Amino acid sequence: MVGVACDNSRLAVEGLSPVIGSAERSLVAPGLQFFELDLPRSTTPYSGRSGSRKVTLSRDYTLNQAIYGMRIGERSDDPCYLQVKWRNLTSGTTSTREYNECDTSPTSASRADIEYPPPFLVTGVRACLNSSRTKLKGLQLLFSPKDCIASLSNSYTGKERQCRLEWNPDTAQLEEVCELVDVQRACTPDSLHFDGGYKERPNCVGNNRGPDDDWEPERLCPSGQVATGITLNERNGGGNREMFNGIRLICHDVESTPSL
Repeated sequence: MVGVACDNSRLAVEGLSPVIGSAERSLVAPGLQFFELDLPRSTTPYSGRSGSRKVTLSRDYTLNQAIYGMRIGERSDDPCYLQVKWRNLTSGTTSTREYNECDTSPTSASRADIEYPPPFLVTGVRACLNSSRTKLKGLQLLFSPKDCIASLSNSYTGKERQCRLEWNPDTAQLEEVCELVDVQRACTPDSLHFDGGYKERPNCVGNNRGPDDDWEPERLCPSGQVATGITLNERNGGGNREMFNGIRLICHDVESTPSL
């Protein structure tokens, strides 16, 4: 069994798979780019707290799966649940793994998904803590198109969330309405690490208006890399629960070669 090494950790890791080969490459039409993960591996600093107890959720890079979203949840005000969502860079198939230390399960009302459709993948993370900095109470994910991460294309095609304000006669106020639209855009610095969504709970410090100076620092994968795993900083929760108050990313290179 091979995994990501962490100090004093309870690890949730996967073993090695065979190196990516011709079977997966055959899924890519001739002449198009084939994307795959490669070394080196890096880790970001923590957004939030870092202590001695760590829990890692990761995929080995040879599985060619990168993170495209997460789901968070709570029970009795404790952030005790986090699901990581991976997408294969070639086939598009998805998989998940979860951290669940809620004693039972997170409440339905507390569950929130933060994700983005292809070709976007997670390249950054940012947390918000409560006033005592013991609980993670907000999470933001930053995304980049895989074409731009690999630096081998000057444009990308995909779906982009576009929002506008519309008057709601039922509430008699302006409300934000968002939808996904098809776009083709040039790769620019603005294409990288953009806000793909966040969840902010009422006891996140500050004015509860989204990521701002009250939040912890954002943590980004190095240039040319994408998130393939996470590590949580764990601490005791209430009752039999465990919870977390810090998160960092595990990152790998994204390489691109023409399909044969």
